[in-house]
Amino acid sequence: SPMIINDVIVETDGFEVLCIEQSENYRTDQLRIFDYDIKHGCYILKNYNLKTAIPINILNKNTKELFSDNLFIEIDDNNRETTRKLKVFDKEIIVNGWDLVGAFHNLHQEIKQNYMVKICAFCKKSSWNPYGGIDFFNHLCFKEFAEEYYKLDIKNKETTGSLMNKNSGKYKSVYLINSCNDYLE
Repeated sequence: SPMIINDVIVETDGFEVLCIEQSENYRTDQLRIFDYDIKHGCYILKNYNLKTAIPINILNKNTKELFSDNLFIEIDDNNRETTRKLKVFDKEIIVNGWDLVGAFHNLHQEIKQNYMVKICAFCKKSSWNPYGGIDFFNHLCFKEFAEEYYKLDIKNKETTGSLMNKNSGKYKSVYLINSCNDYLE
């Protein structure tokens, strides 16, 4: 989803790249505050730090207390050398390359013994999309046929893809941080 800075719409593109499209719609003084490269008519931002706080619901497994806290996603760009991080509590995971799904998996491994975080990235009724897609939106929800999905011993392009074909229209693309009442740990 976009951000608005100095009345300029900045597209976040799945927390991969920040860009300004249709730059001709903005005045020079509006664009002056940004550092960017121009690629394919799009202004790709550089030299910025973006820290996003996403409220999430968490269950402390030891005390059974349900509370809200923030999951932080941080992008630090130094002249197109980009570092991305996920952080909840004192646990910080560096995203390797573009593997945001893997970073969510690593974060889950760090906290799952004591905490249940009810977001799609940690739900056993969801999986990465074997056919690709936008990194942050590259997740599929299989709650309509979760038992069938859960029984797959190996979840890869062949097995997941076959199940998707069999259940066409019953799965949907979700953001990694989506949350619903059908969460399964």
